[in-house]
Amino acid sequence: MEAASRTVGIVLAGGEGRRVGGQDKGLLTLHSTPVVERVLSVLRPQCGETLIIANRHQDDYARFARVIGDEAPGHAGPLAGIVAALALLEREPQRSEEFGWLLTVPVDCPDPPQDLFARLHASLLASPEAPCAYARDAHKLQPLFALYSLKARGELLASARAALGMHASPLRWHMELDAIAVDFHDRAECFRNLNTLEDFQEYERAHPPEPLHPTRIGLEQALDIIRTRALEHRLEIERVDLAGGRRARVRIDRAGVRRRDLGAAGRKRSVRADHHRRAVAARR
Repeated sequence: MEAASRTVGIVLAGGEGRRVGGQDKGLLTLHSTPVVERVLSVLRPQCGETLIIANRHQDDYARFARVIGDEAPGHAGPLAGIVAALALLEREPQRSEEFGWLLTVPVDCPDPPQDLFARLHASLLASPEAPCAYARDAHKLQPLFALYSLKARGELLASARAALGMHASPLRWHMELDAIAVDFHDRAECFRNLNTLEDFQEYERAHPPEPLHPTRIGLEQALDIIRTRALEHRLEIERVDLAGGRRARVRIDRAGVRRRDLGAAGRKRSVRADHHRRAVAARR
């Protein structure tokens, strides 16, 4: 989608992490994967470039994407991160012309919707006068999952700075913008955020990792797989009689027929048997 390639995806990760003991939530892991990496894996296919807003551990975050901090020191909340992203586009006019949309997600929601941009973008195309569209799930408004039109980025930045100066929340600012709330009631699980260490532990219990290696299978199931492969390629395997120490080669032809190879004599017997079967078939 051309519009997606002209979108800057923003991960808002500038919080203090007070409810996780002062740790940086974006760098905490779920099954050994940092949360910010999970979020970016969903965000990248929906935009042309990604950016992380973080006020701490910027070198650590830089392993995943470009990082900038809030304009003012401290932790002024997610609206400060949005201001920082808009200000960056204003400072880089060449890049500013390259992008027409700004998509934001919070770092503490590990499974953002994969169709977030598509739905929000469709709503803004239907209401071109609106500068912003944001998600609404089955339970509440989700203003941090938002798409902003950059047609009037200067005015949008001025408005965001004014709202930040009044200590407004992103939702209050959206109300002033007459932003559109877009229904995501069928994606409620995508908006689950992890606020405490217990939330992280509960998420891991509810979402066990996929096994790194295939599970063990029985002999007959293994032979079924081999027979299936033999329809495309002739295979030869070696079976060992552990009790007697004897070895025998088993050839599986394209028809899936197993034939025991006992050496030259065995091969001769197999050939004679084949000739006999053909002769019988001819007489019929």
